[in-house]
Amino acid sequence: MSNTITLYRIEDPDTGTGPYTGRDWRGKARMRYAHQGDRHPAPWMDPDLGHVRMVEVCACDSPANLKAWFAGFWDALAVAGFEVRAYTVPVDRVRIGKYGQAVFDRQDAPPSVRFDHTSFLSWFTRYDR
Repeated sequence: MSNTITLYRIEDPDTGTGPYTGRDWRGKARMRYAHQGDRHPAPWMDPDLGHVRMVEVCACDSPANLKAWFAGFWDALAVAGFEVRAYTVPVDRVRIGKYGQAVFDRQDAPPSVRFDHTSFLSWFTRYDR
């Protein structure tokens, strides 16, 4: 059994912030409104996470969960310049929530792979459905 897990995160390539925080972009308010409730809980509302430390960032535990989490927003995220980054994180340094949302300290693992919007979706269709 591996002692690491690969996590997938949407990031601003310039600041490292995710799409819910940081700078404004066209579609941010619509996405934040759509991502409420049971299927897209804020990490502190996820019963399997409960809290987020200031040093933690959010990701997903699989390409499929990332693709599903941001379904309907991929084009807007691409236009805004966001990228997908894969992080290989020690399993004892990550917490995974109810719907595949994960939190981890980015200092525990530098990004191992960077994808722009098109290359991620192309890679994803070959990798996993």
